[in-house]
Amino acid sequence: MPRTRERRPSAPRSRSSREGKTVYKNAEGYSDPTPGTALGNILRDERQKETDRLAVIGRLIQVMKGAAELAGFEVVGRITLKDKATGKEYR
Repeated sequence: MPRTRERRPSAPRSRSSREGKTVYKNAEGYSDPTPGTALGNILRDERQKETDRLAVIGRLIQVMKGAAELAGFEVVGRITLKDKATGKEYR
């Protein structure tokens, strides 16, 4: 009698990558682009917010260095800033 190997059902993948694009799948394994689109929109917004924060920080550093220069000082070390709203530190 030939031995048959029992197959365990594999867990469905929530996403896979095809040609650089992420394809989200539902529990049955069918393509489900809605969560992928929603997540993409959220990530795009977060990247834009971070870009805006970095631009503000760049201008702020220049203002701080200018203020030190006007007062007769020079910024010697690295300036570290902490965002009060997010708690994220920028170095």
